[in-house]
Amino acid sequence: MSEADNSTATGGFKPKKSVALSGVTAGNTALCTVGRTGNDLHYRGYDILDLANTSEFEEIAY
Repeated sequence: MSEADNSTATGGFKPKKSVALSGVTAGNTALCTVGRTGNDLHYRGYDILDLANTSEFEEIAY
């Protein structure tokens, strides 16, 4: 086993974080909106934090 193979097997390899597509729009949707600062998320007009705290998955998915 070579030294390079040994470092990957022991966990010494750390993959680089790709930022090539950072800021690129992946798609448009009417279901969710993100605030201008990137800190707000709304699902069908409701704040996502309110939904997460007060609703079950089935209530939202239906």
